[in-house]
Order: sequence, then C-alpha cells, then structure tokens
Amino acid sequence: EYGPPKLKYPIFNGHDHGIKPVEVFDQLDLRAGSHDMSLRGFYMSARFADDTLLDMGHLNTHGRFVHLYINGEYWGQYHLRERWKASTMVAYLGGDETDYEAVAADGSTVAWFAATVIDGDGSAWNRIKTLSSDYEAVKSYLDVPQFLDFMWMWMLGESEFEHRAVGPTNVGSGFKFHLRDPDGYLRSGMHAVTDNGPEGILGNMRTENHPDFKVLQSDRIFRTFFHDGAMTPTQNWDRLMLRCNEVETAFIAESARWGYRTPDSWQIEKTNALNRFLTKTDSIMTSFRANGFYPVEAPDYNQRGGIFTNSFTVTITGSNTVYFTLDGSDPRQPGTGLAAGTPYGGPITLTNNTTVRARVMVSTSEWSAVHNVLFMLDTMSPLRVTELMYHSRDPEIGTTETNFSTADFDFIEFMNAGGSTIGLGGLEIDGLGYDFSYGNVSSLGAGEYVVVVANLDAFKVRYPDWATMNIAGEYPSSLDNGGERIQVEDALGRNHLEFTYDDGRGWPLAADGTGHSLIPLDIDNQTNGSICFGGNWRQSTYIDGSPGTNDPAPITSVVLNEIVAHS
Repeated sequence: EYGPPKLKYPIFNGHDHGIKPVEVFDQLDLRAGSHDMSLRGFYMSARFADDTLLDMGHLNTHGRFVHLYINGEYWGQYHLRERWKASTMVAYLGGDETDYEAVAADGSTVAWFAATVIDGDGSAWNRIKTLSSDYEAVKSYLDVPQFLDFMWMWMLGESEFEHRAVGPTNVGSGFKFHLRDPDGYLRSGMHAVTDNGPEGILGNMRTENHPDFKVLQSDRIFRTFFHDGAMTPTQNWDRLMLRCNEVETAFIAESARWGYRTPDSWQIEKTNALNRFLTKTDSIMTSFRANGFYPVEAPDYNQRGGIFTNSFTVTITGSNTVYFTLDGSDPRQPGTGLAAGTPYGGPITLTNNTTVRARVMVSTSEWSAVHNVLFMLDTMSPLRVTELMYHSRDPEIGTTETNFSTADFDFIEFMNAGGSTIGLGGLEIDGLGYDFSYGNVSSLGAGEYVVVVANLDAFKVRYPDWATMNIAGEYPSSLDNGGERIQVEDALGRNHLEFTYDDGRGWPLAADGTGHSLIPLDIDNQTNGSICFGGNWRQSTYIDGSPGTNDPAPITSVVLNEIVAHS
C-alpha cells in the first residue's frame, strides 16, 4: 500500500533449481513451519513441494529460508517464497497482468474445492473445465504435461487438496498449477492414485481416453519415477537433505524463540521423513499400473547413454515390438498411433551425439512411454549463435498477433559452423532452461541452422515460413530485455559457447524493441569472449530478423541523398 509498488532485488539468486528466478516482485509470501501439521513445525513440506516442480523442469515458485524480525524483535525462521499469480507470469513470461488469469482453491483434507478467481474474470479457467473432455481442444489452454506432473507430485505426498492455477487468457503457454498449501505433505502416507484432479479436469481427460493423452501420461510417469527422475527415491532424498542441511543450524534460533520443537526432535523428524521416501516410489508405481495409468513397460538399453570416443553399439530390449528413432522424432505418430520409427532388429552403431528414442508398441492404441537416452561423442561442438531476438516489436494491432505478448515472439538461432553433422543431444542453454535432448531437432548438418523459440504458436503467426525451419522447441524461461548471460554447455558441464548481451550503450539500439534482432559479426571465433561486446554485433538487415536462414548483409550501396520535405 505504501511506497514503491514493486520490490527489485535478486532475492532468490542461488536458489534457482534449474529455472532462473526473476528479480522484480509484486508480492511475496512468508510461511512458518506449521505446514508440517504442527506448530512451528519441521519446515520442509512447502519447500520440498516447490522444489520438486522446479526439478521437474516447470516454472514454479522459488523460495529460501530467512530469519524474520518484526520491528526489531526476532520472530523466528520462515520460508520466503514467490506468490503464484498473474504478476508472477508477467515477470517470467512477459506481457501485461490482463493477459493472465489466476485462481486458487482452499480445498480440504478429502476433496478438491471449486477455485476462486484471484486475477481476471474466471472465463479462461471455466473454458478449461468446459473443454477438459476434449484433449485436442484443451491442450491449447492447459499446460497438460505440467498439470500431470503436478498431480503425480501431489499423489506422492499426503497434503491437503489446495491449489493455485495461473495461465494466459488466450492460446499460449497454458495454465500451470502450484500446490498452494502443502500442509502435511511429508507425512507417512500418500494420496491414492485417482482420476480426481482439480475440479474434474483429470477425470474428464482420462474418461475421453484420447490415445495421445494416454501416451503422455505414461511419458510423464516414466520421466518422473524411473532412473534419475525427479521423484525417484534418490532424487527425493537428495532434495530433502539439501534443505535440511540448509536449515539445521539456523533452526536452533527458531527453537529458542518459540520452543515448540527442540533441535533433537527436529533431527528425529528429519530421519523419519527421509526414510519415508525410500519405498514411496515403488508404492505409487504399483498403483499406477493397477489403475491403468501405466499399462505398458518402456523398453530398455544395454547402457543408458554416456560418453564414447569413436563409436558405440546400442542394443534395445522390450516386451513387444520396439520402434526407435535417432533424429529426435517420436517413434509413435501422434493422432493415428501408427509407428513412425524404425522397428528394432539388432544392434545400432552411433558415431556422433545422438538421442535414441524408443517405445514398445502393443497396438496402435497401446504404446509404452518413450525412453530417451543420450550418447555423446567426446568432442567439443562447433555450435555457434547466429541470431538473437531478445526484445521483439510489439504485436501488430488488428491482427492475431495481439493474442500473444511481446516476449512470445523472441527467439535464438544457432548454426553448425563445423564441416560435418553434429548431435545436439546433451546441449543445454543455461539462462533459458532449454535442453536440446528433449527437442525436435537432435542433429544438425554442416552449415544448417536451428531455432529455439519463446512461443511456437506466436512464432507461427509472425513467421509464415516456420514450417521450413529447424525449430527445436520452446524455452521455458524468457530472454531479458535488459540483457543477460547465455551459455551453452553439455551434459558433462563443459562450456561450448558463452556470451552476454546488453541493451545499453555500444549495442545496436534497433535490436531493443523496434523489431530488429542482434547478428554477431563473427561466426567462427565465439569462444574467446569477443561477442560479449556490443561492437561485435549488428542489427538484422530486416525487421523481424531472418530466423532459420543466414541474415543478408546490410544494404550499403543505397545512400539517402536528398529530401524535399515541403515544396
């Protein structure tokens, strides 16, 4: 109510969990430890649930532990976190608050309650509920993978039925869910695997039984609960232990202030909570199989990826016919359920970075989850940045561009500057949260371009030739209009490319919101820090840039010579 309307400070830097936090905030929450169902409790339920969705690769609230003082009096330890609402989406994805709608449900211990509108008029949320029996229609407005992962995360715990959901009012990045109040999440039990989801959405989609939705369910379960997935026992243990180590010493002050839990009792609860996760993954998978969420087992490999020097031979096993691809595409054809990959008939020899994708096919209506593995040739990639649209022009009034925010039209383009085909598997764009291993383009020929976009639907509107481009996918974060560091590194943590762009003095001004993009002057020598300086970039020759192709050289032979402004 008083003073500046926004807080500008890097509060959550260092607490990113894979998704870069913003530095401007409209509102923040301070939570005590009672979400562990005891006065000033164990302090871990809310922080663990928030971190889990971030570790799954989804935009979610960042948090950190703090000591709180009120008017100079020590008030104990608190969990400081972002608030899940329209302004949060604006901070991360761009646009205006009117572009988003947010709802919240108080819930109970037995059922999901109807949500209350927090931002907007409720029409976008009601549209999702209305369309939830039509998977093809609802997926344009609902981030279905994020919703499913939210449900799996909720099922593994024993919290109350409370959620927040926020998303664009039109087609875009889709509504995303957040566990509003994870009270009791770390208790010994867990929720039953059920069709019951926020206001019937999950049940409606499962009743329709769309084949693409069925496969997506299996994909998200496999990615979450197998191998190094975010909710495997090891990952759960490590995530909780990280926060326990962070707070263990600080809790002494909290205990001294309130006296509800001693440091010794906190240690006992820590041990109990850690041990509960050792068997939960097995239990929930038993329920998934019994209730039809995971009907077919995924195929397996002789080795789950890794580094090789010259070549590597892969073998695949499965209960039925296995189909695989090496080009980044899905072995199953969406919609029809027909096979789109190659039937596995024997060992496969790899010679460059390759993401192998395989599924077991029982019938056109019954497929397993996709099993992706990454094999990397032990060499540095000649991938180079060739274009950066970090601050697009505003949507054109009177066109369908107005369905999207300005940031939705941003993109970053790369090129293979080497002399032979390279694999993109394992390469990640740090700063944007994008991993090529899960993209649509797994390899790049010599001289070929690949584009990673902010919003594919928006990109299709502004760039009609999008279908002829190599579009790897969408990055979950956003390019900062004021500049930031971009780094491309591989699965080994090796830095292949790094630069920092800016919108300040010495940088091409036309790239800052007027429609032009940034084009580096040097394609070959980008690993020596030269492209961290504005003088080594130019603006694109044409407005909106030239994604997917070489930007033409600036026109220098035509010079403005004379103007008669008022004859």
